[in-house]
Amino acid sequence: MDPKDLNQAELTFAAFSAINLARAQRWHKTGGLTEWNIAEWTNAMCGEAGEAANAAKKLRRLECSMQQSNGDTVVPQTLEEARARVLKEVGDTVIYADLVCARLGGSLEQAVRTAFNTISVREGFPERV
Repeated sequence: MDPKDLNQAELTFAAFSAINLARAQRWHKTGGLTEWNIAEWTNAMCGEAGEAANAAKKLRRLECSMQQSNGDTVVPQTLEEARARVLKEVGDTVIYADLVCARLGGSLEQAVRTAFNTISVREGFPERV
């Protein structure tokens, strides 16, 4: 699927994963997904999750009208800006999570489905995906 043909309403796990993999192959020219081992892919994912946590910390400081650290290089000025930053970093984390799954020969969709349903069964909840 051509990325130009994909609009937000049509995004599925499969469509996203195909485009994400194509971009990763372009980025990692010498080895594609195998250029990095699984630890490198998960380290990148965790780095983005850490950035999401840091952005959430800054959001909370704004919500509590707390002073932001002068040592921070990026300090959001508004709640909207802070929320957008958290969302961006969560998106980055999911992008890497998808590539981790692909590197392992699996899919993000199946990983999410398995994790979600396992917890629902364990907790006796009726929701399944």
